[in-house]
Amino acid sequence: MRAVIPDRLAVSATWTAAFAPLVWIPGASNMWIFGKALATALAVLLGVAAGYRGGIPRRLLAVGLVGLTVVVATALTSGHTATALLGRAPRYEGVPMLALYAAALWLGTTLAPGSAAREALPDALSGAMLALGAATLAEVLGHNPLGLTAVRSGSLLGNATDQGLFAMLALVVLIGPAYARRDALLGLGATAAVFVLAVSGSRAALIGVAAAAIVLIASQGRRYALAAMLAPLAAVALAIAVPLTRARFSDGFSIDARFQIWGMTWHLFRDHLWTGVGASGYMDTIGRYETTAWAHGAGRDNAILNSPHSWVWQFAADAGLVGVALAIALAVVVCSVGVRAARREDADDLTPGLLAAVIAFGVGLATNFTIVGSTVPAAFLLGVLIAPSAARLPSRRRRAALMLSVAAVVVAASACVAEIAFTRGVHEILAGHPEAGSRAIDRARLLRPYDPDIATLASSALAGSSATSAQQAARRYAEISQRAAPGTYRSALALAITDVTARRYTDAIARLDLLVAAYPARALPLVHRGIAELRMGRTAAAAADFERARILAPHDREITELLDQTR
Repeated sequence: MRAVIPDRLAVSATWTAAFAPLVWIPGASNMWIFGKALATALAVLLGVAAGYRGGIPRRLLAVGLVGLTVVVATALTSGHTATALLGRAPRYEGVPMLALYAAALWLGTTLAPGSAAREALPDALSGAMLALGAATLAEVLGHNPLGLTAVRSGSLLGNATDQGLFAMLALVVLIGPAYARRDALLGLGATAAVFVLAVSGSRAALIGVAAAAIVLIASQGRRYALAAMLAPLAAVALAIAVPLTRARFSDGFSIDARFQIWGMTWHLFRDHLWTGVGASGYMDTIGRYETTAWAHGAGRDNAILNSPHSWVWQFAADAGLVGVALAIALAVVVCSVGVRAARREDADDLTPGLLAAVIAFGVGLATNFTIVGSTVPAAFLLGVLIAPSAARLPSRRRRAALMLSVAAVVVAASACVAEIAFTRGVHEILAGHPEAGSRAIDRARLLRPYDPDIATLASSALAGSSATSAQQAARRYAEISQRAAPGTYRSALALAITDVTARRYTDAIARLDLLVAAYPARALPLVHRGIAELRMGRTAAAAADFERARILAPHDREITELLDQTR
């Protein structure tokens, strides 16, 4: 019985890790991050409790430690040290989230060849794909319980490309076992993964699965050739058959947007060549490089970039040339340890797919951002690929690992509760209950004291309300945000808006002058400065601001109406 319990815990960890990307927080403003983080932390806790030792190769561990050093060093020189280390909304990829990615990698390394947990992986992935496939089908048929507004299906991942990348990972891993074992469950799981991948319309994921097919054919020859070729062909055929996703193949909008993002990021990188802008510094810096073309295209509706949509550019923006070197080193080491693992004598029928999935993820991530929903399963599968032989953890290390895992679960759970409290608080204030709403938001801040963006997002959500109580709350939270993270665009704009509403026009114009200078391709600071000038009787200055704003946002009716008031 004693020998059975660790295996059961390890199998439970495998299933929890497989389903972690599907977890969300119902009704929350940010449904997609903290629930997945909590499920991942629970999976790691179960893995630690099982007592099997993982083993991250020294080369990969060395790259990770160098990366951590770079993150800390750039944070210390960035001017926003605390937020750089802890992460910013919406992805929260500071040191805690990076540690969770590393923990998922470690958990994967506990799934040694021949272990019960490793044997459970195909079934777990199939189950996750069937669940995701059912949710995606419901969404396609018009049932939208999550209230999503995106054109393409993001289902339980919150983003179509994230969904496509997760389905791609599962599909590539399942191809081999489904083909070799002729297992009905694995076949259904692979079929569901093809469906999810196709409906996502993610070109990055489709390119990734094609790259995986090439890897499988090159490494396995005729053995997997048919199955490896059919998977991407089936996904592409289904994507073409569905009108919504078929349009993606002829729509160059997102492709143009990617090149615009990378062009703007190149200018940012060139100006911060040696140290970058620090982790989490991209969002408040890239606005200085935005163009009119960006404002007319993907930047419409006041979209704010939080990533360059490419993992290599992300490293470059965050850490400059050091980041580029680190990205290259990471790619080389991951490929080398992966290929070495694939050539071991104890390699099983999962190994080729695991190697192909990891490489495919790197290819797909060339045009997308890292985030918990897709990065955690990729890190976990990389760990499974390189997993050594199973062994018990020494008791002292096991106790320390258990304490850390429990702490991670508690922190992630409190983050989820905070997200619910924050959302309820904003709704309460907007509904005319400022005291109850403020208590809820303050409770969220207490539960996530490391997160200045609770105040930032609250100020941004409340600043547009005309109610005096909402304006007062917006100002309070904007000031909190600026103290914690000086220079944050959203809260700085919220402060200016509350100044305009309170008729402090001189203060508002002074704040907005700084925002207009720092973010010349954003229309909102110009609009609100124009409103302040118009109310002060400076009609000509207001008209000039509205004209500039209309150039940036020509389809905005409110700007046209404001401009008409100056004539």
